[in-house]
Amino acid sequence: MRNFLVAGALLAGLSCASGALAAEQTTAAAVRSFELSYGFNVKDVPSGAGKIEAWLPLPPSNSRQTVHSWELVQDYPWKVVSDAEYGNNFLWLDLSQATRDANGMIPVTVKINATRVAYRPIDQGMVYEGALSDTLMTRFTGPDSMIPLDGKISAEAEGVLGGTRGSATEIARKLYDHIVDTVLYDKSGPAGTWGRGDANFACDVRKGNCTDFHSLWIGEMRSQGIPARFFMGMSVPSDAPEGSIGGYHCWAEYFDPQYGWVPVDASDASKNGAARREELFGGLCEHRLEFVMGRDISIPGISTPQNFLIYPYIAVDGKKHEAYDKVFSYSNR
Repeated sequence: MRNFLVAGALLAGLSCASGALAAEQTTAAAVRSFELSYGFNVKDVPSGAGKIEAWLPLPPSNSRQTVHSWELVQDYPWKVVSDAEYGNNFLWLDLSQATRDANGMIPVTVKINATRVAYRPIDQGMVYEGALSDTLMTRFTGPDSMIPLDGKISAEAEGVLGGTRGSATEIARKLYDHIVDTVLYDKSGPAGTWGRGDANFACDVRKGNCTDFHSLWIGEMRSQGIPARFFMGMSVPSDAPEGSIGGYHCWAEYFDPQYGWVPVDASDASKNGAARREELFGGLCEHRLEFVMGRDISIPGISTPQNFLIYPYIAVDGKKHEAYDKVFSYSNR
């Protein structure tokens, strides 16, 4: 039996941000519809294991994207749980009685049909998405476990800005340009250094992946009292109608009362040089899907807050199990 949920019913209640796909844009925006297959194979489960559980993120419908439906291909017991702080949604699965495949692995596949819209608030002359609750706006000006606001983070921001301040967008651009110019997209370091979204690491070493770039930028923005938030999702390749997706991608947004929430993608700008620097400040294209907002996420059923969660969290008899293969792919619709 397949489990199938349609956006018009349940997904209306699964959005972590209010609003439908924006219809008020002053010019026609680029739009892309696709099916994203989020798959993984749990392996090396100890013999005699009892409870086997998994949690994986579900993408929301909001002002930037519409999730039309999602389908759990296998017939496993499941439920949707949400974190209380940000409202992200996660699919919990009970894999305890799952049948292993020919290689002794437990397969999980969720197929997601979605439409993503390009958006660029700083060019639209309108507030694309307004302020959130007072609680969340305050949260997005405070620290996370790996995004401190004091010490070297605030010192670098002060050094870059000098005696000038200006609007939130002017501050955001100066800090963005500095990070794009001085941080290298580089995943060659030892495990446990890059890729954790450690702002101090990125500040010291000046390299890392998208989590490190945006943690540094968010910390510097928040040190100036400007709300900034972190997103995790996946880039969907645009050079073929179908194919594989290597892994996650992340980006950030800041709040300017004139424009609302404005996106930046400093790591992609760094990788692509001057050619995309302007494009990736203040707007994002349609070739991505957002899954999760925020850091230090408390997910029902997982004992400790998660720095972030985009790949599956698997537990065997209550202990984290990290042996699995990821299988992500897409096809245009």
